[in-house]
Formats: sequence, structure tokens, C-alpha cells
Amino acid sequence: MSTFRKSFLLIVISLTLLLSLTLLLTTHPAWAQRLARAAAGPSTAFTYQGRLIRSGAAVSDACNARFKLFDAETGGRQIGSTQTATIHPQAGLFTVQLNFGDSPFDGGSRWLDIAVKCSGDASWTAMGRTPITAAPYALYALKAAKTEGYANVITVAKSGGDYASIQAAIDTLDENTLCDNPVLVWVAPGTYTETVTLKPCLTLEGAGEELTTIVSRGSSSFSQATVMGSWGATVRDLYIYNVGDAPYAVALAIVSDPNGGFPPVTLEHVSIGADNWQEHGIKAVGIYLRDAALDLDDVVIDVAADDADATGLMLSDSVVHGRQLDVVARGDKGLAYGMHASGLSQFDVVGGEITTYNWQDNTRATAVAVTGPAWGSFANMKFSGGVGVQVEAQISNAGVELTHVDIISAGAAIQASGSQMAQLVLHECKLDSNTAQTLSLDGNHVFAKMRLTEINGDERTFDLKNGANVICLQVYNMDTLQLINCP
Repeated sequence: MSTFRKSFLLIVISLTLLLSLTLLLTTHPAWAQRLARAAAGPSTAFTYQGRLIRSGAAVSDACNARFKLFDAETGGRQIGSTQTATIHPQAGLFTVQLNFGDSPFDGGSRWLDIAVKCSGDASWTAMGRTPITAAPYALYALKAAKTEGYANVITVAKSGGDYASIQAAIDTLDENTLCDNPVLVWVAPGTYTETVTLKPCLTLEGAGEELTTIVSRGSSSFSQATVMGSWGATVRDLYIYNVGDAPYAVALAIVSDPNGGFPPVTLEHVSIGADNWQEHGIKAVGIYLRDAALDLDDVVIDVAADDADATGLMLSDSVVHGRQLDVVARGDKGLAYGMHASGLSQFDVVGGEITTYNWQDNTRATAVAVTGPAWGSFANMKFSGGVGVQVEAQISNAGVELTHVDIISAGAAIQASGSQMAQLVLHECKLDSNTAQTLSLDGNHVFAKMRLTEINGDERTFDLKNGANVICLQVYNMDTLQLINCP
């Protein structure tokens, strides 16, 4: 899994203790718990998730845990009552609900004192005190911000939630009413091994990309994935992963939306992973779109494959809009694409980085591939791989527009070819290639208009074949190629 952004506080306590116990504690705010019925008022409970290790080995036996709240890091005054619970770690991991009420959190600093007593222990082992940060203080504010506009909030958790399964929670909802009465399904920290099919206008939210994971093993086709999207749905603050022991490994798929023109699927602060190491595998795909629309904001995709092809974002007859897209696609025997757009696809992305490579032959790794009649644009990004951008207009027209994009490639930075019109428009871009063909244009249907701020290559940097048309090429740092056909 790539290094992803953190949505909530991660506290690590590493102490030399009597029993060589180490506790890793993770908090998340109480808005994870569904709003209580209006008569009862909102819950003040919040969840601690931790990992308990004894002498280097994960604890799996039942233990007692004791929690006290203090107003100082050492000494000080205990606030509220002592909380005790029996925890049942699985591979060392456990979750416990704590509820000191709302009165202890009046704006003053607070520390949580933790001790554990496991089977065979003669006494409690103190774990020290850890500061309570803004999460409990922001309890009600976060609830209001996150739940505003929802008719209902459903909590999914390993224990203590409305449901233990994400799909079980979704299955209770009537998709015919969700757009008028939207529902938030909030998923507590943990790994949920299941496939999930969303419903229109549903919001699925995790506790953070490093805290909430949805994972499944393998896909039988493009139309099956760990998460299946639906128009108007929103997914945010979680990690979606597919590890393939089948021909395909697809993390997120949005397929054959019958409601063209309806709101797109929205991804916000989502990490995507797909690995396909099956011998003779076919594809590892982070996001697959067919006849669908997607809006994205701060999305990370990491895919890898052995025999199979690896593609971060694959779209056919689809539309993608967004900002901050980071993709890594790694292949071995197969091809690797950061993004592959085909059919009647359109895209525009601002910000981010796309990196591809192939361990055996890096020219088989392409950051962006566009096949007609697809057309789109990128701005303020960096591409790196065997080939930076590849445009093929064999069946119909295709094109790409790049603004302030840096391309670093082992092969050609840009390739364009085809019997139909292939268009390239570059504004203030940098090309850096390790081969003689930084720019390779092939065919009299290829049209390029480029203003480049920097080119790194030798005297054969430009390879124009079979009547390729350079409408305008302006280069700022090469004396021999200042202007070509520019007005």
C-alpha cells in the first residue's frame, strides 16, 4: 500500500515496560457513532483501536484494560470515573468504546492513562499517559459538519455499530428514495473483507485512508470489483483494495450507467490499490469506468501486476473531472498504464503525478495513453515512465492538451500516430527523454502545437515522419529550434 494521507490522529506509544508490552493506539471521533434518537440525544462515546504486543508477539488472549482521564501528563487530578473493559485482540488488534461524558472536555488539556492486565499477569502493567487531542472536543461540531444534510446516518463497525458488514447496511436502503432522503454509511476503522455495491446518491465514508479498508480477492471480469459504484454516489476517506488470485484484480468499477446525464460518482480523499500476481493474469486496474462519469478530489491509485497488464485509471466512453490525482502503475511481463482513455471519453485533471514503469522493458510503461475518439487535458502535473504521452487515432480522432506538465521518460516523451486526426496541444511544458526520439510524430494526420520551456535530448530529439504537421513549435532553450511555423 502506498503512503497515504492521515485523516485522524495516530498516536504511537513505545515504552520499555515490565512485560515488554507495546501499545499502538488510534483514535477517531465519536461522530462515527450514529446520531442517537432525538429523544436520547447524541452519544458521547468514542472509540479507541489499538494493537497489543507482548515480547514481540501479537497478543490473542483476552485481557483487561483500564482507562483513566487526567488533567496533567504526570500527577494531576483524575477526571470522571475509571473505565474498564475486557478486550479480545485478534492478531493483537482490538477496539474498545470509551465514554467519559461531555463534561470532562471543557477546553482544558486531558491525558488518557492506560493499563492492561492479561492472562497470567499478577498485576496491571501501566502504559503511561497519552494526550487527548481535539477529536473528543470536536465531537458535536464534527457530527454536525459530517451529518448535515443526511436523513439518516448508519454506522458499520466490527463491534458496536449498527451493522458489522458494509453491504449488509447498504442492502437495507431503498435506492428509490436515497436521492430525496440521502443516507451516510460511516465505516469505523478496520479491514472489511467483502465486495460492496453502492446505490444511487449514497455516501460511503470511512475513518481515513489508513484506518478503514475494503478488500476483496480477485475479479472475474471488468464488471466485478471490490467496490461497484452507482451514479450520484460519494465515497471518501477510505482505502479500496483488490488483490487478484483471478484473471482480473479491479478495485473500483463504475459500469454501464443507464442514467446518462445524472450526477457522477464522487471520490474524495480515497486511496485505491490493485495487485495481480496470478500467472497468466489479464488485468490489474485501480478504477475502471465504462459509460460512466467520475469526479475526483485527492485520489491516490497504486497498481501492480506480473503477467497481467497494470492500469491505474481505465476509462471507456466515460467522463472524468478532478484535481490532485496521483497514480503509480508497475508491470513486469505485461503493459503498464497510468491512465488509458478510449472510446467517447473526455477528461480534465489538474494537479498530481503519474508514474509508470516496467521491470523488464520500461518502454512498455506509458503514463497516459489516449485512443480515439477520446480527448482530454492535464494541467500542473508530472508524468514519468517509459513513454510520457501516447496518442493513437487509428479509428477516429484523438487528442490531448497539456499545460505546465513535466514529462520525464525512458522512451519518447510524446508519441502520436494514426490514420485519423491526432492532436497535441502543449503550453509551457518540459520534455526530458533518455532516447533520441523525445518527440515522435508519425503520419500526415498528426497535428501539433507546442510551446515548450525545456527539452533535454540530443540532435535527433524530434522525429517527424510521413508528413506530420507541426503547426507551431516554440522552444525557449534550444538555439537551433526557436520557431517552426509559428504565426
